[in-house]
Amino acid sequence: MNTKHLTFRRTPRQACLIFIITSVIWFFQLNAQTSTLPSSGNAFELTGNATYTEINNFDVLEVPATIMVWVKYIPGQTTQTIFASDPTLGAGYHGFFLDVNTNQIVGIHTGSSGCYSPQCRQSLRVPFPPEKIGKWMHIAAVVEAPGVYRMYFDGVLVNHLGFNDGNGPLQVAYNPNPQPFIGATYFHNQLHFPFEGSIDELSIWNRALSENEIRTYVCKKIDPTSANDLYAYYNFDILNTSQMLPDISGNNRNGAFQGTGSIISSGAYIGDESSYSYSAGDVQHSNSAGDFVKVTQRSTQSPGVQIFSVLEAPNHKNGIAQDSTCMNDRYNGVYFCMETSNNTGSEIQAKVNSQNTLDAFKRENNASNLWSQSSSGFSQNDTLNFTLVESMEFILLPDGTEYYSGLPDTLYSCNYPETIIANSFNGSIVWNDSAFGNQFEAPIPGWYYLKIFGGCLMDTIKDSIFIGSFITEIDTTAIICDGESVEIGNEIFYYPGAFVITIPDDLGCDTTYYLQLIDDCLIVENIPNVFTPNGDGKNDVFFINARGVYEFDLLIYNRWGMLMYSTNQIEQGWDGTVNGRPAADGVYFIKAKIVGRNETIDHQGTVHLFR
Repeated sequence: MNTKHLTFRRTPRQACLIFIITSVIWFFQLNAQTSTLPSSGNAFELTGNATYTEINNFDVLEVPATIMVWVKYIPGQTTQTIFASDPTLGAGYHGFFLDVNTNQIVGIHTGSSGCYSPQCRQSLRVPFPPEKIGKWMHIAAVVEAPGVYRMYFDGVLVNHLGFNDGNGPLQVAYNPNPQPFIGATYFHNQLHFPFEGSIDELSIWNRALSENEIRTYVCKKIDPTSANDLYAYYNFDILNTSQMLPDISGNNRNGAFQGTGSIISSGAYIGDESSYSYSAGDVQHSNSAGDFVKVTQRSTQSPGVQIFSVLEAPNHKNGIAQDSTCMNDRYNGVYFCMETSNNTGSEIQAKVNSQNTLDAFKRENNASNLWSQSSSGFSQNDTLNFTLVESMEFILLPDGTEYYSGLPDTLYSCNYPETIIANSFNGSIVWNDSAFGNQFEAPIPGWYYLKIFGGCLMDTIKDSIFIGSFITEIDTTAIICDGESVEIGNEIFYYPGAFVITIPDDLGCDTTYYLQLIDDCLIVENIPNVFTPNGDGKNDVFFINARGVYEFDLLIYNRWGMLMYSTNQIEQGWDGTVNGRPAADGVYFIKAKIVGRNETIDHQGTVHLFR
């Protein structure tokens, strides 16, 4: 006896509730498996394979112009485009381009001619710092006038490292036909030069920004309401690439994602407020919350230092609030610009505006997935010292107090609705902007989020949980033939019919399935070799008896090869006549093709006609 083994697979089914919060807030935790800097939000990760963003509604962008962007660059086999304002590179330079070529040279190119040669464009090219490959770096490219460029890495002017080439004329930095691209360029009806790595905080300005303006925005988010001549601004703080990429400048130059890219936690060194220095001496920063940060003993290898503050950090495991009664909702970071060696001699001195005894947590070089506790038990008037390596973010919490919602990151459930309960800290909880109370009934798998108002926390706290289900998927309809069996789950079936089985998974969840086993196999029961069409009601018609037939063809010839009868219907047979007249007694030749679900039978033989 043959036994067929039907494979079954276990796949997670999830339904996501996607939400948009006006002030975009991202989750972090002291012991989370993420290196998110909340204020930097999200970034666009590109795979280098047909991944890009197409921008709409661009107008003519005249010189002067500026483009700024955070990038995490991974070298590849071709030139990689960060931004192309006119994707017709192969037909000629007609716009404004920022890219990195295969020699790891960053280039800003402009042109308005119709060919691809030094006579058609002008460029400034600067080597990409090798120590920054695979790490976040800020790039600013300024076009002041035709052939007059400035390039900045991390706010440091790097023109002296590069060279200019090309002598083509230039009237505009962008001509609005066709559309611009982020992460690729397009010409000859093909995508070219895709970027591999990550892009964040891309802004375009229709004027030449000064050096101080560029340094102001290296580690600080742009406020579109106070940024003069901001042409377009993309911070990528959305949930996924199925959404529109909004132009935060308010100019409605929105984008549409294409390809296999994804939205990821950024990790770029970006805060809500920042201070900087690109000269010798100490650097200090006081944020609007009253914290004070000072960097001393600066390394001579670093031409600049940026100190930034995150004023509204979201929570997951640890809760964050704006009042000192519960805890602080902010943290600070220090970033050494264009660093070429370790800052082992540099120190951070930090004081936080809090009446409570504090514990300190830190993360160095944006490399560790965990914030580690560095010290505890110091008060408002104490100064905490950190020894800096390359970069550091640090958060100060009252006595290590943490808000725990009681929700895990992920929960897998067998049965729905699933009850989830959170700690309100004497405040009010609203789930998914609709249900109130500490307890919530999740009707289906998916993302759920809560907000906590008031209580000890004073302001809004946000948390989230993903609830998933592992469901064993099987084929609920199967074919079974005589002499065979079918194995489904842990059971073996020998006969057709309707059955009910229960299959447990690794989580102990039982899933019930209703099976239908069908006898749909091709079986030819009889092909007669004689029939007697004499009208006595017995054996008057030649039939082929078969079941499980999907296709059928029957041809009957006489001994001279003339076609006597044909049909493609298994239910029909030959009654021994040709054009309504009885055929002569004798031997006739048969050709039959019988097609079943998984089998085909070709039959050739003879049948005797006797009256």
